[in-house]
Amino acid sequence: MGKEILITVKPDGTVRIEAAGFAGRECLGATKAFEESLGAVTGRKYKPVIVQEAGAGEVGSGGTVEKTCC
Repeated sequence: MGKEILITVKPDGTVRIEAAGFAGRECLGATKAFEESLGAVTGRKYKPVIVQEAGAGEVGSGGTVEKTCC
C-alpha cells in the first residue's frame, strides 16, 4: 500500500484529514502543512500502531480540523 493523505470537507465546513500507509509518527509531519493551512486541530484519533508507539493520544482545541493518523 502506498502513502495517502485523504482530506474530507463535511457539509458543515469541518475538515477531516486521514493519513494512511505511513510508519509511526511519520504521518504527523506529512499532514502538518495541511493542518496549518486549514486551521487548528480540534482532535486526533490515532490508529493502533501510533498509539502503541506514542503511549498516549494528543488533543488540540479550537478550529475545525479533525485528524486520523497513520
